[in-house]
Amino acid sequence: MSNDSNTSNATLPRNEWPLWEVFVRSKAGLDHKHCGSLHAPDSAMAIQLARDVYTRRQEGTSVWVVRSEHIVASDPGDKDMYFDPMEDKVYRHPSFYKLPDSVDHMQLRSRGRQISSMTTPSITVSPDPQLQYLLRLADTCLIHAQRLAEWCGHAPVLEEDIALTNLSLDLIGQSRALYSHAATVEQRLTGVVRDEDAYAFLREERDYRNPTLVELPLRRGISGPAEDFAGTVLRNLLVATLLKQVWEALSAPGGTADAELAAIAAKSLKEARYHQQHSADWVVRLGDGTEESARRLRDALQRQWPYVAELFESDATDAAAAAAGLGPRMADLRAAWEAEIGEVFTAAGLTRPKSTPFRSTGRQGVHSEHMGFLLAEMQSLQRAYPGGVW
Repeated sequence: MSNDSNTSNATLPRNEWPLWEVFVRSKAGLDHKHCGSLHAPDSAMAIQLARDVYTRRQEGTSVWVVRSEHIVASDPGDKDMYFDPMEDKVYRHPSFYKLPDSVDHMQLRSRGRQISSMTTPSITVSPDPQLQYLLRLADTCLIHAQRLAEWCGHAPVLEEDIALTNLSLDLIGQSRALYSHAATVEQRLTGVVRDEDAYAFLREERDYRNPTLVELPLRRGISGPAEDFAGTVLRNLLVATLLKQVWEALSAPGGTADAELAAIAAKSLKEARYHQQHSADWVVRLGDGTEESARRLRDALQRQWPYVAELFESDATDAAAAAAGLGPRMADLRAAWEAEIGEVFTAAGLTRPKSTPFRSTGRQGVHSEHMGFLLAEMQSLQRAYPGGVW
């Protein structure tokens, strides 16, 4: 790894960032193999971006990054001397596989229901506090993932475009596990059989229990005024740190009486730790970068901080879940959350804003004006084609 400082190239224009070559080890004991290259301001960011670009489907166990200028390559003019004969070794080329002419990517399973346009009825979910506790966690992951996914194709650099999309996919995976578990819990309570798609796509707006913070637009041009990139990484820091605290509490010995929830938390914790690290590194980089990047970060903090209070509001659902041993009250996580956020703010030169009397109410089902636009887009396929699966 290069011994460059973490900030030496941070303020360079994007087209002046150094080029790094990426090498990945697929399994323990095997060689690191070159996978490609990417631009990054320093070695720490190069490692992170390499992880997101080249190991997003668990293709590796170790990553090396090397500045391209430090690579000594053979001369193309020496090809014949070094690599002849190659063209006559046809068995080295994947030229003997017959590919299908077309692939049917989409199947529609009617499940006994008539497929019609935008007529699928909404479901009514049990108000049981333990079920609602699970849905709060699942909805937070799903709606946050939907907003992060809006950056796909629009992030400031290609590597970060892929990174944000990967974070979104992690969160969708967490929400799927929680919705599937919620279906089991509701079937036990009421006898009603549902699947994860029903919870994700077939509820009314007031039945979603995510905090308002995660539903606010992230990318400009999507349902009104939104955050820029600085606001995106800041919000991801706030939410990832919260989810990290939740998963740590649930996966700790005695953290929950629900073994399935504990298993979901243990898996999700690994992802949340990376999400927090990724966003924290960007927050520090922007806060300690140019005057413009620091200003944008401070402005984003002023916009988002009033919504933080809702994350830790205690209510009957929290109390019932805690009493049943299902999970912690959100209020009990605030001190640890503030401590971790405070460390990042200090490194980024940010000052925590003062509290305000404003309280958002998304966790109670009363959402901002942006939630309806988000659900209209997110639910359209399932509403029009019930039972549609990829």
